[in-house]
Amino acid sequence: MPRLFLEVDRIKKGVNAALLVDSVYSVIAGLVAYLGLPVLLKFFFESGTDMTQIMFYAKRYTVLCILFYIPLCVIFIFRNTMQGCGYGFLPMMGGVVELLARLLCAVIAMRVMSYSLAVFCDPAAWLAAGIFTMVSYFHVIKKIEKRKELGSTGTAAK
Repeated sequence: MPRLFLEVDRIKKGVNAALLVDSVYSVIAGLVAYLGLPVLLKFFFESGTDMTQIMFYAKRYTVLCILFYIPLCVIFIFRNTMQGCGYGFLPMMGGVVELLARLLCAVIAMRVMSYSLAVFCDPAAWLAAGIFTMVSYFHVIKKIEKRKELGSTGTAAK
């Protein structure tokens, strides 16, 4: 059962700080991944492998994923915040949304035989789940504020 009196302002400050830190981290990690791709890719192939053909596909995959690192961070921040507040159902449903978005994108990619769309399966899942968990987070925060308000006025909280 969710705790009755959570410090909402503290939760919001923590979420905002985490969003800022994760956004900066996402940009830095994206730059490292993109700029280091030619070197990092060599760890996965035998020496002497012609990397020119592979690089086209690797760059497309890397760029598409990098562009959606921030929605991926949003999932983790909002999901873990809700769980920390005692709300487990909505974060779990965020995982279901993530799975369904990935599945739908994969099915469409197979139908149209598109590599770019197949690569977009992860970002599509991150975007869908990020939006869902963000909306869920605001719903949970309002619910917590309402409980706190009912509790502070002497009315029995439900």
